[in-house]
Amino acid sequence: MLPDNKQMLALSATYPEYLADHLTAYMRNPTFLRLNISDPALLGITIKAFEPSSVKRGLMHVRKVWSQISLCSLHRLIREDTFRLNLIFAATRLSLNEKYH
Repeated sequence: MLPDNKQMLALSATYPEYLADHLTAYMRNPTFLRLNISDPALLGITIKAFEPSSVKRGLMHVRKVWSQISLCSLHRLIREDTFRLNLIFAATRLSLNEKYH
C-alpha cells in the first residue's frame, strides 16, 4: 500500500491541459512548471524549437521527409550556437536511437 502522504512528479516535455486537469484529482496543491519559448522560466536557458512545414504525400514519404528535415534542422541548430549541454526531445526514443547510434 502507498502512504496517504506522498510526493508525486509527472514529467513530460509537453503535456496537454486536459492532462494537467486530470492530475489535479490525484494531487493537493500541485505546481506546474512549463517552459515556453515566449516565457522561459529558467535563467540562462535558451529554448529553441523547430517545426517543419507539413508535407502532403504518402505516409512513408512523409515519415522519411520529416526525419530528414528534423535531422538537418537539429544539426543546423547545434552548429549555429555553442552549447555546453543539449536536451533534445523527439517523438520517440527509437527515432533518436536510429539517428545517433
